[in-house]
Amino acid sequence: MQAPRDLESPRPNPRLMNMLFVLYAVSAVVTAGLIAYGVWEASQAAPTPGGAKPVTALIARDLARLHTQRQIIVTVGGFLVFAWLGGVLLLRIRSSYLGVLAQIHALGEEIVDLNRKDTLTGIGNRRLMVEELSRITAQADREGKPLAFAWLGVDLLKQINDAQGIKTGDTCLMSVAAGMQACTRRPLDLAVRLGGDEFLLCWYDTTPEHALEMAQSLQAKIKAMPLRHADGAPLTLSIGLARRNHGSGASWESALRQAEDAMRHAKAAGRDRIVGS
Repeated sequence: MQAPRDLESPRPNPRLMNMLFVLYAVSAVVTAGLIAYGVWEASQAAPTPGGAKPVTALIARDLARLHTQRQIIVTVGGFLVFAWLGGVLLLRIRSSYLGVLAQIHALGEEIVDLNRKDTLTGIGNRRLMVEELSRITAQADREGKPLAFAWLGVDLLKQINDAQGIKTGDTCLMSVAAGMQACTRRPLDLAVRLGGDEFLLCWYDTTPEHALEMAQSLQAKIKAMPLRHADGAPLTLSIGLARRNHGSGASWESALRQAEDAMRHAKAAGRDRIVGS
């Protein structure tokens, strides 16, 4: 089983970063403008032509104006600063929220993927088989293509488990799965473990001759592996072949039943053989 891949939080939205920068720049410009306006208005405090006012009155008037301007500057500047800080905080919250959502989504995909794979061999399981064969069959009907099926049974696996241990038996199953993956490299080919010592292969748009050739090649590859029974006999496969032709009206379920029956006949006939077409 593969370890869950590393998860990364998404980067902040550049548009939001630009908006916050503009807000900060506007607040700085407005604050500078208010200060400049206050200085300019204070400089206009000259006596009126009608007569001079007492110096104390002019000072009091200017102080009152500066106090009012200071309050305006502090209020507006404070509002803009708090708005900018609030925007930064909201951006960080949004970024964290999106990061959590991305992690949840990725973990959900990991769980779905694990539910569709056999934990020992890493190839598909029965759930994946049902989902994929429904899709593959529909495409084969649209394109007018045949499907070839091979039902595999590992011969005398229980004897290996009893004599050499479950770990050796698991090694045999993983070796069979690896050999199956090597002959299902096309996008619409399928390799799954059905459970126990049984597996299924599906080849898209394959002739009976080619299906038989690949089944024989897989048999020979497994037999040539260093895996052996306690008496030195090689590991072997019994294989049942079946075919679903376009336009026959047969379901993929019926083709699988034919392949399974053929595999049972291969075992009954002495194992290490291929039955069906």
